[in-house]
Amino acid sequence: ATRTATALIELVGREDDSDVLEAALHALLTLQGDASLPWDVVVRALPKLDTLPCLSYALTILGATGDPRLEATLRGYLDRAEPHIRAAASEGLTDLAFRARDRDGLTAR
Repeated sequence: ATRTATALIELVGREDDSDVLEAALHALLTLQGDASLPWDVVVRALPKLDTLPCLSYALTILGATGDPRLEATLRGYLDRAEPHIRAAASEGLTDLAFRARDRDGLTAR
């Protein structure tokens, strides 16, 4: 799964076709987040996703990584005009915090 996720992340980084980007992000959305993957590639791709419906997928994916380094990136989308982008950023931050607590053994099992 790690090789597949890495290949999809790299595809997001180099692809410009919106349908391919959406499909790759949707596939990433179905995989569990893994903070060790090269998520910075997705962060660098956010500007090209800015006008596409799949931007919310990307924000959700970043939250699912559990990588606290991505908090500032997600926070940057909380003041967007589009309600669905604000919601995706907020949900991403919530997921990020939950996964951090889970990783640190602070959530109830």
